[in-house]
Amino acid sequence: MFYSGIDQHKRFSYITTVNDDGIIIKQAEIKNNDFDILNYFSPFGKEHLATVETTGGWYWLNDLLFSNGINLKLAHAIIAKEIARIAFYVLKYKSDFNNHFKGIDLENKKSFQCPPITSPDV
Repeated sequence: MFYSGIDQHKRFSYITTVNDDGIIIKQAEIKNNDFDILNYFSPFGKEHLATVETTGGWYWLNDLLFSNGINLKLAHAIIAKEIARIAFYVLKYKSDFNNHFKGIDLENKKSFQCPPITSPDV
């Protein structure tokens, strides 16, 4: 299984893909067009989960990936920002991580989770 995080902007996206072990397999800055995005995902096959922030431009990306067998999951923008902040903190102050962030479980913050996307028709 492969997992990709998409940082989508108006004209381009940054995409990072990892495997089950969390090892980065591929990273790229690509233009937001069907050809370049499908070309990025083509080596990975169908067992793939991608995630994008809930910003205004994710709808067409969902349609494109869904029609090519890649599931897209939405990440709440506030939670994504908080995860990035925590990751930065961990990298900068590794020894203090357990003291300051003990017990944080973002998976169980139900009020911040977005509903799953089932199909482009929804």
